[in-house]
Amino acid sequence: MATKLTSPDIQHLPDWKFVDKIVPLARFLKRYHNYRVDGLEKIPKEGRALILVNHSLATYDILLLAYVIMRKVERLPRGLADRNFYFNDMVSSWMQRLGIYEASSLNAQALLEQDELLILAPGGTKEAIRSSKEKYKIKWHDRYGFAKLSIKAQAPVILAACPGADNIYNVKDSAITDFVYNFFKFPLPFADGVSTTILPRPEALVHYIHEPIAPPTFEGEEPTEQLVKEFHSHIVEEMEKLMQEKLKLVFKE
Repeated sequence: MATKLTSPDIQHLPDWKFVDKIVPLARFLKRYHNYRVDGLEKIPKEGRALILVNHSLATYDILLLAYVIMRKVERLPRGLADRNFYFNDMVSSWMQRLGIYEASSLNAQALLEQDELLILAPGGTKEAIRSSKEKYKIKWHDRYGFAKLSIKAQAPVILAACPGADNIYNVKDSAITDFVYNFFKFPLPFADGVSTTILPRPEALVHYIHEPIAPPTFEGEEPTEQLVKEFHSHIVEEMEKLMQEKLKLVFKE
């Protein structure tokens, strides 16, 4: 079970020397995909906020968003990753040195309590490995944790949609993928990029940023289930609108 991060943990990580080693790769990928952020001014320069993104199989589009925020806004967003990354000590160490921690409500709450920017992909692995038949669709409808987290921490939600990320790979519709994930919660997608290889296609990528959405206030120690569901529905609806609206620009560009 994941333990709750402490204030010293958050202050001592990430390891900035280690982060700097990743910068050349981020720069290369940024050029490779002609990556940019539309609406970067909506990211706050201080204070807590919850940045919610769609999850592609490539995944590194999320890291590109964090990289641009770090360089332009001068804040490094913290992230949470699937627990599968933490079974290996070496990979776990790398993730933490980058400021990415094991996904849990406790860790998310701790980061927001320290007024950090937190990037989450609510769809998680399930959304990342969906087949290309479902590309551009989000799978947040049964994920209520982010809504409750935003309300409890009183952290505004900032939606960041990158429809083009679903074009980096063609993900096969596979019964094997579904079986392994449903029974073992382990990702086993079958996909191809450039000329049926694993090389990512050089698709132009843009993250489109939505205006911050303030969470509703509540009384007592916990928000009601009804309040969480209503806020969740509103966020999902706005993200679906953002994805579909910006998808038109993806094809136009």
